[in-house]
Amino acid sequence: MTKKMSAKRALISSLLVMAMCFTMLVGSTFAWFTDSVTSSGNRILSGTLDIDLLMYKGDAGYVSIAGGSGDIFNEAEVAQNSTATLWEPGKTQVAFLGVKNEGSLAVKYNILLNISDIAGYASMVQNDFAALEYAIIDGQQYTDVSGMSWDAVKALAGNNVGDVMLGQFVTAQNGQLDEIVNGTADETQYFALAVHMKETAGNEFQNAGVQIDMTVIATQLSKESDSFGIDYDANAKFASAASTTAVVPASRNMTISAAATPATSETSTVVEFTGVDADENAQVVLNVETENVINNAGFTAGDIAQVSLSLETVGAGAADVTFTSAKVTTYISKGLTNPTVTYGEGASLETWTTSAANEAAVAGYVAYYDADTGKLVFVTTHFSDYTVKSDDVAYVESEDKVYTSINDAIAAFGGSDDTIYLLKDVNLNNVLLIDKSVTINGKGHEITNTANRVIRITTSNLDVRFYNTKIISKCTATSDVRGISFDGASAGSKLLLDGCTVSASFYAINAVTGADGIEITVKNGTVAAGWAAVNLYSNNSTFIVEDSTLSGLNDKGENSWNNFNTITFDSNSLSNAANIGKYGSGNTLSIKNSVVNASSESGNTQYWLGIQYGALNNSVTVDSATRIVNNNGEDMSGVFKVGYYCNYKNGSWTYYENGSNSITIGGVEMDFYKYSAE
Repeated sequence: MTKKMSAKRALISSLLVMAMCFTMLVGSTFAWFTDSVTSSGNRILSGTLDIDLLMYKGDAGYVSIAGGSGDIFNEAEVAQNSTATLWEPGKTQVAFLGVKNEGSLAVKYNILLNISDIAGYASMVQNDFAALEYAIIDGQQYTDVSGMSWDAVKALAGNNVGDVMLGQFVTAQNGQLDEIVNGTADETQYFALAVHMKETAGNEFQNAGVQIDMTVIATQLSKESDSFGIDYDANAKFASAASTTAVVPASRNMTISAAATPATSETSTVVEFTGVDADENAQVVLNVETENVINNAGFTAGDIAQVSLSLETVGAGAADVTFTSAKVTTYISKGLTNPTVTYGEGASLETWTTSAANEAAVAGYVAYYDADTGKLVFVTTHFSDYTVKSDDVAYVESEDKVYTSINDAIAAFGGSDDTIYLLKDVNLNNVLLIDKSVTINGKGHEITNTANRVIRITTSNLDVRFYNTKIISKCTATSDVRGISFDGASAGSKLLLDGCTVSASFYAINAVTGADGIEITVKNGTVAAGWAAVNLYSNNSTFIVEDSTLSGLNDKGENSWNNFNTITFDSNSLSNAANIGKYGSGNTLSIKNSVVNASSESGNTQYWLGIQYGALNNSVTVDSATRIVNNNGEDMSGVFKVGYYCNYKNGSWTYYENGSNSITIGGVEMDFYKYSAE
C-alpha cells in the first residue's frame, strides 16, 4: 500500500474577494523535495527547488504576486476597464500569469482549482448548473483581448475548460520546467486564467458568490542524474494535491468534495458525513488520494485501484475529527468484473461487495459500482487505505478499462502510446497470437501456457514490448516446445523484453525461417531453456543482450546428436547443402554486462554458442564485463562451435570452413573450434 497524504497545509496567494480568490497552496511531503509560493511571500525551500507565481501588471510587466495584494481581477490591467468585483451574465475577465523556476532543480508542476461557496453559489451546483465557467490557456502571454469573445478564448484553451463546480480538481497536469539542466535559469511558462459568467444565469444568482483558489504545486522532475541514471526521483509525488477544507455545521452532517488523483471518469471524490464529532465551525480537512494499477508498483494480484482517505481539523488546538458514517463516491477504472472493496488483512479483513442495485441501496458492506462510468459508492465508519480488487486480468490504459481476457485486452490496445497492465497471472491453454504492435507491463505477473508455444509473433513489422513479465511454458511435450516464437511471416518485427523472464523446455526464444530482419532486445532479465535460450534461423537480424542472463541447460538424453548450444544460429543444411548460407546468416549479436550459462546434466556437450549447419557471416561481440560459465562457475568462453557440415549425397559428410563468421570476446577475436561429425 502507498502512504496517504497527511499533515496538509495551505498558504494563500491572492484572494478574489466576493467573486474570485487567487491563492497558492502548498503542503508537506514525505521524502521528495517540494516548493510553493504564498500570499505572504513564504516559501518552502528544500534544497534549491523553488518556484514563483507571476502576473502581468501593465508597464511593470510580469511581477511576482507572492505578496498577496488582493483580488487579481481587481487589477486595472486585468479588468479591461470594467468594474472587477461585480459580475453579470456575459462578463468575461482574463488574468495573465506565469510559473517561474527560481531554483536549480528541474521541476514538474500541476495547476489545480479549489472551488468553495461563500454566498449561495452551492445552490447552483445542487441544481446541476454552474453560472460560471473557466478556461486556462497554456503558453498564453499578455495580449489585448478587447476584441475577443468568450468562445474565442475557449478555442485558445483547447480542453482546459470547465464549469466552476465545487471541489478541487486538476486543470493543467504535468507542466515541466527543465531548462535548468541545460544551464538556462529562471525558465518561465506562461498561461492565462479566464472566467466567464454564462448568459443563461438567471435572477436567482444575483448576490451569489464563489471563491476560486488556484493551486500550483511542484515536485522533482526526472532530469538530473545520479550514479544510476535519471530515475531516482521518478516516483516523486506532489504535495497536498487532493485536500479540501469544510466547516462543521451545527447539524453535524456535511459533504466535502476533493480531487481524485489521477482523475478517471470524474475529477472529484465526494464524501457525505453523518455524526461529525468536532467543535461546531471547526475547519475539517479531507485528504484524498486515488491510485490505479498504473502508478502503484506495490499492488498485489487482482488489485486495480486504491482509495486513501484521511481527516483532520486545522487551527490552534484542533482535535481529531471522527464521524458516525461516511458515504464515499469516487471514480475508478471502468468495466470491472465482480469488483470488491477491501480493508485490512487476515482476521481483520473487511470486504465490501458491489452488489447494490443502485446508489440508494448502498449500506453496510454492500457497495455500488457502475461499470460504464467507473463510479464507486460505499459506506464506511473509518478512513484508511481501501483497495479495489476484481476478477479481471488486464487493464488497457488508453481506455481506462479492464478485461477478463488478455486476448481482448490486446484487441483493445490503442497504439504506440498505450500500455496493457496485467492485474494477475494469466494461465493459458492455447497459444497467445500477437498480430499487432503491443506494449504489456506484467507488473511482475506470469503468462503461462500449456500449449507448445506460449506466444507467437505472427505478423511482419510489429513492435512488441514486454516489461516486468514472466513468460513461462508449462508444456510437458517431449519435443518442439517454445517460449516466444517468431513465425515465418514476422519479418521486420521487433521484440523488447525488459525486466522479463522467459523459459521453456527446448527453445526459450525461437525464430523460424522467413523471420528475417527482426530485432530482439533483452534487458535486465533472464532467458532460460532446457536446450537453447535463443535459437535463430532468421537472416540479417539483430540480437541485443544487456544486463541479463541467458541459460541453456542440456537435460536431454545422452546422445551425440543432443549436444547443443545456449545461443544458436542455424542454416538448416544438415541434410541439404543447398541451404548453406540460406538461413541463420548475416546476423549481429551483442552481449553486454551479462551472464551466458552453458551447462549439462548428462554427458552431452552444451556449447555457449553454436553457429552451425551452414550459417554464414554472423558477427558476435561480447564485452569484458560478461561472464560465460557453467553451473559450477567454470569458464566456458572457449566452448563454442563455428563451422558446419551437411549430408548432401549418399550419406557422405562434407565439412566446410567457418564461412566469414566472427566472435569477439572482451575485444579479442577468437580462434574457432571447428566441429565435425567424423
